[in-house]
Amino acid sequence: DTVEDKILDFKPDVFIHNGWSGGNNFNSVNSFEQFDNLNVGFNLLKVLSKLKDLHFIGLGSFSEYGVTLEISSEKSLENPNNYYGASKNMFKIFSKTFCQVNNFNWSWIRPCYVYGEHDVLTRLIPRVINSCLRKENLSLDSCSSVVDYLYVKDFVDAVEQIINSKSSGIINICSGNQYEVKEVIKLITTLCSTENNIHFDSLKDRKKSCTNFVCGDNQKLKSITTWKPKYDLINGLKNTIDFYKEKL
Repeated sequence: DTVEDKILDFKPDVFIHNGWSGGNNFNSVNSFEQFDNLNVGFNLLKVLSKLKDLHFIGLGSFSEYGVTLEISSEKSLENPNNYYGASKNMFKIFSKTFCQVNNFNWSWIRPCYVYGEHDVLTRLIPRVINSCLRKENLSLDSCSSVVDYLYVKDFVDAVEQIINSKSSGIINICSGNQYEVKEVIKLITTLCSTENNIHFDSLKDRKKSCTNFVCGDNQKLKSITTWKPKYDLINGLKNTIDFYKEKL
């Protein structure tokens, strides 16, 4: 209710819904606040129904794909295994139907692992960087997962191109590369010029039902836009490390 008048007075041509509580770390993916996110989203759609000619863009997640050993494309079946992925996927369905009923353009963006400046400090890369810069010890699990990392400025560039091209449907935004998490952490310690103060403990590994392979196919994004990443992993990490150095 506090923002409805502001939205309607502004009359947006494009509305990007990326407000979501929780899901930034493993401990919150099964919290009941995920159900509250759906209620907030549904109330938002009620407000947007009063607009005309809207391009609605929702932010989904690779958590919608669930546990898989395959590279996930937009044609992959959704099979979420936690409340976060299930809630995202449920809102995807509702928002798509909502846009069809109201004759709005609908895009559903699925980011893979995005990193960079201003990230949530409890996430892995900021934790590792800050531990290295402060010369503090950090104990992690075996970090044997294989994931797709994309620098935040490349992510934002992709979103901008999706808006400008008026692209619709589900769209993965990812680098298309595969990185073992442990190797990324070792790279961070090298770039920070610190001694290896990271301890890997396999006893902390999560249960087998958790996803340890999260990699995506970005061919659709490349086919509907002129997008391609401008930053490789080293340059993206350097920029991120420099940001946290200034913060310190």
